[in-house]
Amino acid sequence: LLPEGCEYLAKAVPDGADGVWGVGLRKTTRQPDRFAICPSRILNDSTLTSCDPSEWDAEWTQEDPDIAPDGKGGMLLVWSERADYWMETGFEIQGQRYDSSGEPRWGESGAVVCEEYGDQTVPRVVADGAEGAVAFWRDSWRGPGYGDLFAVRIDAEGHSMWGAGGVY
Repeated sequence: LLPEGCEYLAKAVPDGADGVWGVGLRKTTRQPDRFAICPSRILNDSTLTSCDPSEWDAEWTQEDPDIAPDGKGGMLLVWSERADYWMETGFEIQGQRYDSSGEPRWGESGAVVCEEYGDQTVPRVVADGAEGAVAFWRDSWRGPGYGDLFAVRIDAEGHSMWGAGGVY
């Protein structure tokens, strides 16, 4: 289900059409102690379609991906990404929607779901029925030891509909 080099299968979901979407983690070539996500799809005839691994060779570590079918044969994907390894900004949430042909719909590098102060971690995603998504995550904006649940609706173009930092 995953391309060569993706060592860890994180999630797999049916695409609602003729296959399965999956997302895994692989060690980056830039920093072998960091991970990058690698989405892929396998069709019922065993055809594997996946991203070019170099497209997902993150400069910083990507963690905890979550996927959901988009209801039209595509996939919704969210993940935590440490945008600043020295912890000045912490983890942020990124997202991507792939259409049924495997093309990214929210830009080549995806959409920023939340990049507020503090760590945003443990993202989850569900389809909204309108080619968008609702993403949820744990946010430690109040500091260590706090973990508020935030959410944001993302439209079909990858834009946040409930404000840049989401609602809680």
